Amino acid sequence: MATPHSPLTRMDLARYYMSRIAMRVDEEHFQELCRTVAYALDPAETAYRMVLEHGMTHLLPPAEIMRAGELPSHAPPRE
Repeated sequence: MATPHSPLTRMDLARYYMSRIAMRVDEEHFQELCRTVAYALDPAETAYRMVLEHGMTHLLPPAEIMRAGELPSHAPPRE
């Protein structure tokens, strides 16, 4: 029996996390972070570590999002 395959890619998750970081850093720093994620072996995990480093501990980890099969809503986070 085949296992269900999430339509999300690791880069989709990285983009989701990076969109959250964009609201917290200046443009130059954001570009540097984007380059780091673009060249990472696992962009989703790399971007997730970055959001944690920037204090956004409320976001779900990549494994949970992949299991759900869709990105969380864009509702403002509760902090």
